[in-house]
Amino acid sequence: MAELTAHDRQWLHKFIDEADEEMISRIIAFANGNIHTFELTEEELKEMNEEDAAYDRGGLKTYKWEDIKDMATGKKKMDEL
Repeated sequence: MAELTAHDRQWLHKFIDEADEEMISRIIAFANGNIHTFELTEEELKEMNEEDAAYDRGGLKTYKWEDIKDMATGKKKMDEL
């Protein structure tokens, strides 16, 4: 792991001072290895279920792994696929 600089530590302290309690709770859970401690809101759950249903119907655009890599590296844009 890379060593933290004084600037990194200052940034982290400022972030913690300004972050809301939910964000800090999530960071602590992540740091402790409890990354599955959050719950979806009703709206998030509804959206996820709608997207799952759309995927099952074939109504969502999907991409091949090579296309994803090309988009991530800037070789292609989503509208080119």
